[in-house]
Amino acid sequence: MRIRILFLILLASTGLTAQTAMTLQQAIAYAQSNNQEIKLAHLQVMDADGQITERRAFGIPQLNADIGYTRYLELPVSVLPADFFIDPNTGQPDPNAERAIRFGVKNNLTGTLALNTMIFDPSYFVGLKAARGYRDYTAQELVSVQRKVKYQVIDAFLPVLLVDENLANLDKNIANLQTLRKETKALFDEGFVELLDVDRLDLSIATLQTDREQIANQRDIILNGLKMVLGYPMTQPLEVTGNLQEMLTAPAASDLSGKVDYQSWPDYRVALQGKTWLS
Repeated sequence: MRIRILFLILLASTGLTAQTAMTLQQAIAYAQSNNQEIKLAHLQVMDADGQITERRAFGIPQLNADIGYTRYLELPVSVLPADFFIDPNTGQPDPNAERAIRFGVKNNLTGTLALNTMIFDPSYFVGLKAARGYRDYTAQELVSVQRKVKYQVIDAFLPVLLVDENLANLDKNIANLQTLRKETKALFDEGFVELLDVDRLDLSIATLQTDREQIANQRDIILNGLKMVLGYPMTQPLEVTGNLQEMLTAPAASDLSGKVDYQSWPDYRVALQGKTWLS
């Protein structure tokens, strides 16, 4: 039982320390879902959709109904003036006439029905058009941000691969010098070489180890920059994989001498959509 518990603890700790490896394409896909700028652009699109829905709701015909009920415990009394009742015999006001009169009924029920709509108001369609234009603008801006983040990932990803390749070359050189130093020390022990030859190799190994430590520190800084672009947790480990030589391909001749299709650039479409929306 104790061995089983120790095995589970070891397995859990191994899972916690396992590093996540990403290729360039995986890093780009991860950034498209987790980069903060892209998330903000998505929220702007959602906000624009909400404004369109809200604006449409203003034009929906609204039917308002109101019902009122009044019950009088005592009907209000109105006192009529003295000359209101005329005696037909004398042609004079009748002093015996009852001047306190109650008007109305004890129960009173009223109802109103009103239909309101803005479909005949020109400002409604102007506002709806502006809301749709803003939505198109945010959609184009989202595409532009996604493209920008893609190239930011590439710019941050390739230096990590380059540093890893430099570290691998340094490790090979250090290992070769250590082997050569071991052989030279054996020759020194036999009296075939001088101690100066061994010291030179020790100095070379120490220099390469110092260079490796500095490059390793630079790698941590570069890797943190990649994590920031990806929207990746800074405290979580991350490894990158890929063939640097395959990624560093020469551009096509048409890309260097061909006509520039600026109209297909997302930034140009954003500016054009913004001009259309504001006009």
